[in-house]
Amino acid sequence: MIEAYKIALLQPVKITSDFGKRKDPVTGKEQVTHAGMDLISGNKNNKREVFAVADGVVLSTVTNQSNAKTGYGNRIWIRHKDLGWSSFYAHSEKVNVKKGDVIKQGQIIGIEGSTGKSTGIHLHFGIQYIGSSVWQDPKKFKVPYIQVTPTVKRDETKDQIKVITTQLRVRKDHNTNAGIIGVAKKDGIYNYYGTYKDSKYTWYKIADSQWVANDGTWLEIYPKKGDNMDELKKQLEEANKKINELTLRVAEQDGKISNLETINNALQEENNSLLKDIESYKEIYKCTKDGNYKIKVKLYENECLYIK
Repeated sequence: MIEAYKIALLQPVKITSDFGKRKDPVTGKEQVTHAGMDLISGNKNNKREVFAVADGVVLSTVTNQSNAKTGYGNRIWIRHKDLGWSSFYAHSEKVNVKKGDVIKQGQIIGIEGSTGKSTGIHLHFGIQYIGSSVWQDPKKFKVPYIQVTPTVKRDETKDQIKVITTQLRVRKDHNTNAGIIGVAKKDGIYNYYGTYKDSKYTWYKIADSQWVANDGTWLEIYPKKGDNMDELKKQLEEANKKINELTLRVAEQDGKISNLETINNALQEENNSLLKDIESYKEIYKCTKDGNYKIKVKLYENECLYIK
């Protein structure tokens, strides 16, 4: 469970004005009741999107208050029947939903703004119990929430990614319509357990119901090492098995069984030489599927370039 207000802008989020009595920031009047919480994003790179704190249905919206200087400005009400309360989002610059829309937790419902009675860009977030008009302290309300899986240390035996951009969203599925559960940590490393490619992104599964997208610049990909080496060794073993079988047949047919030991020794010598070459092979880059590349490599004496 997590405090509902922390989802409204995604963490990190800052409270600029709490619930309860305060000095009115516009009129200066003392001890007025603030019926919710004023929030701003704690990340300067945030696009100021506003997110639904839980699944629900849009009760109502106001979208014509862009120039209004009084009241809550553009706003959204969402009813969360299963939780027994409704959430309120005010002062929005833009509203992306309409009455009757079925909303999922983490869905973008608007853009944070300064419409209505406001001194700057922020989100006013409020909560009321269903059937009541009394405002409640949002800090007291928590919702079921999937936490973003924690980062891990670099491990060359596992498939991993490193996040190299800010505000990379973690979604519940591998598409941009899936609910957002949080943000991946910049410079953080995550294990991944599967991939999915659509027309625009390659998606990486970092946990159950947790996916991140890559447009080619958001992530560094670290496939586990040893895969290519294991495959080469397997192919070599298969080839040697077939050579031995073929050699035995030829020797038997020609009546040269006595020379079989000499032939096997020669094959074993060749096999050891090939294994030695493979052991010295070092993977320096793994190409993506169906990619086109220019290869410019400087080789020194006795060095080999393997192209798979």
